[in-house]
Amino acid sequence: MFGPPSRTSAPGGRVHSPGVRFARGGKAWRAVFVLYIFDGARYVEKRGNRGRREGVGGPGCSERGVAMPEILLLADSEKTLSILMTLLKAEGYDVESATDMAGAIKLIKSDDVQILITDIAADVERGEAFIEQVRQECPTVSCIALVPADSPKTAVTTATPGAVNYVGKPLKVDQLLLTVQSVMEYNETLGMDTPVQLGLAGKFDNIVAESPAMRHVCEMIERVAPTDIGVLIHGEPGTEKHLIAEAVHQHSSRRGNTFLIANCLEFHEELIDSELFGHLKGAFKGAVSNKKGLVQSCIGGTLFLDDVDSLPPETQARLRVLLKDKQFRQVGGKDALEADVRLLGGTSRPLAQLVQSGKFDRDLYVGLSGIAIEIKPLRERREDILPLVDLVLRRDLADDTDPPRLDPQVTHIFQQYAWPGNIAELERTVLRASAQAAGGTLTPEMLPPEMRKG
Repeated sequence: MFGPPSRTSAPGGRVHSPGVRFARGGKAWRAVFVLYIFDGARYVEKRGNRGRREGVGGPGCSERGVAMPEILLLADSEKTLSILMTLLKAEGYDVESATDMAGAIKLIKSDDVQILITDIAADVERGEAFIEQVRQECPTVSCIALVPADSPKTAVTTATPGAVNYVGKPLKVDQLLLTVQSVMEYNETLGMDTPVQLGLAGKFDNIVAESPAMRHVCEMIERVAPTDIGVLIHGEPGTEKHLIAEAVHQHSSRRGNTFLIANCLEFHEELIDSELFGHLKGAFKGAVSNKKGLVQSCIGGTLFLDDVDSLPPETQARLRVLLKDKQFRQVGGKDALEADVRLLGGTSRPLAQLVQSGKFDRDLYVGLSGIAIEIKPLRERREDILPLVDLVLRRDLADDTDPPRLDPQVTHIFQQYAWPGNIAELERTVLRASAQAAGGTLTPEMLPPEMRKG
């Protein structure tokens, strides 16, 4: 339980443990972590180097010139504190501690804190109030909250700064370290010298980004696209997650190669492995010839697995091997085939909760969710509704056809409607109504009855 997590590859083929970051431009990036645990009597201990390292081989770094992130523990339980200090020191971190929330806030503000980890299981109201204070005063800090394992909050997981990740108790230290690693990878990606243009409106084909939420999504696309970090796109049905995946591909070094979308819900359960990995002649009844699967069809490119949560355990295991070793086997085949494919995942369900219940492979989840991108439903980003209507009309009408005008009542209905089907529902509604308008004015009578009721 307390053993070190698996090692992962760093840029340039180097290998590093979770939390270790390589120097860029002669200066090492340093992160500070906070762990707050409500368990009993207060305990204070400070260890490690606080100095920021300049160059290679200075204080607080390994022999290889790797900066050792600093961890701040704020705990009441001496036993818990001791275990976590031992574990984190074994991972190469410097460790500090604080005695109370005010002291933690002070340290967060004075140091380069990236993550706050707080145990709110024993005093949820007090803990959530503290998290909210941190989010208000330090909005760039990502929070990890420890809660009872049966809490619905454990379904929430995202590396986005200012967001809250929930880890269930009794605490599985490997899960905590993997969560920290995911957030660290996101923070490192944000810190890369990748040029980001903030004028994002119109930058991505078929993506409207008038709302702050979608502008943030576009910024994340620009940050993560040049990397090969796993990306998990979460959003309600109809939020067009595939458009985000395609934008990631088009802004990556793989843009000249194939991008494929696999809707995992559409596959027949008995043929999923054949569709993804291909099969050899005679592998099963009906396999009258060799077949190339989607993975082999987009080598060098990107494969987007939408509704990835619906895959059976056997297929999840095959994908885990593909992510780890860049190899796969066709159905009925014995030889491992090389496949350099970037996998992106899409889901409308809480994958973290499925992992905890044993219904989704933990290693596959970790590999896919290096960066989590959340697409808000339309009802939470109403600034995008009318621009989306305009996009649909101009995209799907003939070039020589003028789009219909919107009656003011229709404009009001569009802006007030909840859009439970999100962008997919909006597109269907607009196209059906525009067919009736025939270049004239789109009126309320052309809309579905359920929209006019409101």
